[in-house]
This record gives sequence, structure tokens and C-alpha cells, in this order.
Amino acid sequence: SNNLAGLDFDVKKELAAIVVVACPIDNSDEWNVGSGVITSDNGVILTNFHIIQDTTQYWCTIGITNDFSKEPEYIYYADYIFLVDNQEFTVLNEELDVALLQIVSAKSGYQLPKRFPSISKIGSSDSLNINDKMYMGGYPSFGGGTITFTEGVMSGRLGDDLIKTSAKIDSGNSGGGAFNENGELVGIPTLIYEGTMEGLGYIVGIDSIKYWLDQALGQ
Repeated sequence: SNNLAGLDFDVKKELAAIVVVACPIDNSDEWNVGSGVITSDNGVILTNFHIIQDTTQYWCTIGITNDFSKEPEYIYYADYIFLVDNQEFTVLNEELDVALLQIVSAKSGYQLPKRFPSISKIGSSDSLNINDKMYMGGYPSFGGGTITFTEGVMSGRLGDDLIKTSAKIDSGNSGGGAFNENGELVGIPTLIYEGTMEGLGYIVGIDSIKYWLDQALGQ
């Protein structure tokens, strides 16, 4: 966008928290590839369920970059099996098409940082109104391998969980970050309804995700 300087948030800071998530498909040489957003500086990633659903190897490679003109480096590994008090559990929701991953290790020659870049603030998707500005960050499959930032508006709702937007969403964008005009995370793009409404993209609202997480984590 040519108008980044006029926005009320630091776009580069928020985009630094957007990563590529690549997961091997079981019994295949192919991979599911999409985007994810680091939601906390300890490396927890929010992404789409459909990106990780075809692997039982319990790990995905994570691509990250500090130079948005270059392709990300795949230097981290993330697991969707969490371990707390010697108990393993997953945080997955096929219906909402969302999942949590945890970055657990680094490629040989690299180290895990003390803090990962993460989004600044989580907003409210329920407070969005039609024609409110929305911005998408992710790695679309047609974008030359580099991160892409698109702009649009909130165009409507589909049920309680999905928000329609005019901002362009592509297959690689799914799992990335959807932000409001204040730079707050308000959802993640999804492909559940790909192709059903030409010119519209769909995001899973962050309030639906937060409600599910509260139930799943017993809060």
C-alpha cells in the first residue's frame, strides 16, 4: 500500500508477527502451506486447522523474515502437541478452522530467540461494522513468496463466526492476520467458503476464537 504512513498503527511491526506455516502431508511428498500469526512472544501461533490437518508427524516448519522484500527463512519448527504438567493436549477446532501451534525448536545453526515478534493487541470482531476498514497480512501463493498486505472493508457477516471482507484473500493468506484500522487483530482469513462469493474474502472472527479458547482451556 502507498498509504502505510497514514495508518494509525505500525504495519511493519504487525507484519513481523506473520509467518509461513508449512506442514508435511502424511504418506506424500506434498505439503500444506499457509500463513500464521504469532500471538505471544513465546512463539504461540494461531493458524488454520486445514493447514495442519493432514499431518500426524506433529510438526510444521515456520518461515519468518525481517526483510519484507525477501522470502522468509524456514528456520523454526512448531508442534501442535502441547505439554503441560506431563500431559499432552491439542488446541484444534475443525469447525472454526483454527488451530494453535507452539514453536519448539530451531534449525541447525540457529537458536530460539528470547522473544518472538508478536502482534501488539487483540481487538474485537463483534464490534466491527459494515464499511469499517480492514487489512490482511499473509503469504499468498501468487505473491512471489514474499509477504503481502491488502486493504478492504468489512462487508458483512455469515452466521456468528464468519466475517465477509472486500480485502483480497488467497490460499496462502489463510491463517494470517486480519486487522482493524487500529492495527488490532480481529480474526484470521480462512478458505472454508472459497469461491462461493466472488470478490469477497472470509475471516474467522477473533471473538469466536477467544470464546472457543476460553472453553477449550477451561478459563
